[in-house]
This record gives sequence, structure tokens and C-alpha cells, in this order.
Amino acid sequence: MAVLISQFRNRLLAEVPGCPIPRVDLAVLNAIRQMCEDTYAYTKSFEEEDFDYTTIDDTDNDAITITLSTYFADADPVAPLMLQIDGADWNLRELILENDNSNLTNIEIQGVKFFSFPTLTTMKIFPFTGQTANFDIFLKLAVKPERGLSSVEDKFYNDDDWYEGIIHCAAYRLQMITGRPWSNERQAGYNKSRYEHYMGRVKIDTAMGGSAGTVFIQGGYF
Repeated sequence: MAVLISQFRNRLLAEVPGCPIPRVDLAVLNAIRQMCEDTYAYTKSFEEEDFDYTTIDDTDNDAITITLSTYFADADPVAPLMLQIDGADWNLRELILENDNSNLTNIEIQGVKFFSFPTLTTMKIFPFTGQTANFDIFLKLAVKPERGLSSVEDKFYNDDDWYEGIIHCAAYRLQMITGRPWSNERQAGYNKSRYEHYMGRVKIDTAMGGSAGTVFIQGGYF
């Protein structure tokens, strides 16, 4: 189910009276995106069975490119949380190459594959050196709602910790804008501290497995 961004509006307007409605709605969506980035608690996962090894690009460090929009919509990737290849776990490390032909031969690490996001809808994973058979991939990503949405999943509204964190984050960001009728640096400091409180609660719930659809977040991915 989805909830309209506008449903957050009345509560937020109490914090920033006089703020234009479009700015309020934008602040809500940006706060949701910020909270997703800070917590890694909003996730999408998918499995690709029998991945065609012939699509491995041997001119680009034996990389595979996954079109993320094939598996989920209306979300931008934040970070990978889990990668399994044929049921085996692999660590992932982000590596931004100067160009596609940069040579990785001398920095391959056992149990590790590298990744990058060439675009918001694609993910590159490499190297798959010497792969000669099809394989299965399971991938779990921390994501955030994409820009421009008018509605988001109802968890952001119905879960108290998410909801309160979003309101306080949006209020803080708006109150820090100077020279506006709703500017309030002192209140912004309070809202920032409350955001950090609720953001921390979401992170704890995620680590403890208390939120539906989330997983324990292990270190070592970067």
C-alpha cells in the first residue's frame, strides 16, 4: 500500500507555519530519502536465476551489469547489503574506476567482488574472471524513494519511529533556511536531536530484526 506525501503535511506545518505547501512536501520526501541513507533500513531484494554468463563483459574487467529497474521501481540504490552467488556469500566493496578499461588483475581479493552504480538504475559487479557457466545471483540493497514521488510505502507513515523521524528531519531542514517566516535556528537544533533519536531507533530495530522487510546490516561492504 502507498501513502500520499501530502498526508505528512498538517503535522509538519505546525512546525513551520507559513511555509509554502510545495516546499513542505519536498522537505518530507527529502527527509525520507535522508533517513533511508542514514539507516539502511529500507530495502529491496531480488534473485536472478540462471544468469547468462555470456553477458559478462571481458572488455570491462569481466563485469556484469544489472538493470535494477527490472526488479523494483520508484527507488534509488543506497548500498548493497548482501550478495550471494549460487548460494555462497560474497563481500562487496565499492570501486569507482577512472575508465572501463582500468586493469584490476592485480587487486582481486578472495571472497570479494567490487561494485559501482554507473546510473541510478544500473549496478555493475566485477570481476567474474573465467566464469564458464550460468549462475544464480541474490542481491539485497538499501534503497531510498526516488525524487519526484507523490506517494511512498505506508511504512513511512504508519511506523511511529519512521514517522516521527521524518517529521523532525523535515522540520529541521526547513527551520535552518534563513530569512523566512518559519526560520527558527533554536527549534531546528531540537528537531535535529529528535531526528537523530528516532533515526537511531530505526537502526536498532533493523539490526535486531524488528522491522518487517529488513535485515541485520553487517560491516565490511566498503
